[in-house]
This record gives sequence, structure tokens and C-alpha cells, in this order.
Amino acid sequence: FLSIAQSERNALTEKLSITKDDLLRLQVEFDKIRRDAALHHEQDRQVILSLQDELKKFHIKFEDATIANDRDVKTLTDDIEQLRQQRQLQNHENSELKTQLKLNEENRDQLKRDLIESNRRIREYEENLTLQRKEIQDLKRYLQDEQRDKELSLRSSDDLRTKLKSVENEKIDLRQLLEEAKQRILGKY
Repeated sequence: FLSIAQSERNALTEKLSITKDDLLRLQVEFDKIRRDAALHHEQDRQVILSLQDELKKFHIKFEDATIANDRDVKTLTDDIEQLRQQRQLQNHENSELKTQLKLNEENRDQLKRDLIESNRRIREYEENLTLQRKEIQDLKRYLQDEQRDKELSLRSSDDLRTKLKSVENEKIDLRQLLEEAKQRILGKY
């Protein structure tokens, strides 16, 4: 926008310079015509009127161009101010976005740390669970061994009772036989 305005201003300046040159040229012609006025009075008067009319029209055009240029400059200035405000607002929004991004990155890093810690705890839990399962298996085997030992002990106790009873019966039988033998011996004498 500034370059366009500058170009227009340069164009107007060049046109003004050309116009000034034209005015100077017209003034020279006007002086020449006035010097020849005695010979060509009516013709010169018409030329002068025509030149004055052209000069008036040019002044009007120049004033219109100046007003239009001032209006364009004001519009460009307003546009520049609006762009400056938009840039300031954009910078503020960018700053807020950077802050939000930093917070998001910090939250992400914290989540990563939490995830690592959670994975570590899960591994510890799994290791403990595996250890507990092994201990349970060992306890089950121990209980099974104890149960077998108990059953063996019970069977051994039953066998011992049976043998003891058999021995006691044998003792009774032997005692009876001994008693009968004594009676037979006593009967002989």
C-alpha cells in the first residue's frame, strides 16, 4: 500500500512538474500573444479566453487530483493502522498459543512420566504376582507332600495296630498253650 501511494504521489509530482512547465510555456505564449495584441486583438482575446478556460479546468483537475490523493493517503494510513492493530492482535494470539503449546508439552511430558511410572508399577505387580503364584504352587506341593506323609503315617499306624493286635493275640495264644502245658505237667505228677 505504501509503495502504491508513493508511486501515485510520484506520478502526481511529475504531472505537477509537467504542468508547471506547461504553465510556464503558456505564460510565454501569453506574453508573446499580448505583444502581438495590436495586430490580432480579437483573435488574441479569444485565444486568451481559451487558455484561461483551460488553465481553470486544469486547476480544477489538479485540486480534484489533490483531494483524491489526500483521500487515498488517508485510506492507506487507515489501512496501515488497521494492519498494525491486526498484527498486534495476532502477536498476542501467537503468544497465547505459544503459552498453551508449552503447557500442553509439559502436560504431555508429565503424562509420559506417569505412563512410565505406571508401566513400572505394572511390571512390579506382575513380578509380585508371578512370585505369589510360585509361592502358592510351592505351598500346594508342600501341602500335597504333607497330605501324602499323613496318609503314609495313617497307613503305618494302621499296620502297626494290626501287627500289635496280632502279637497280642499270639501272646494270648501262647499264654493259653503255656497254661495248658503246665496243667498237663501238673496232672502227670
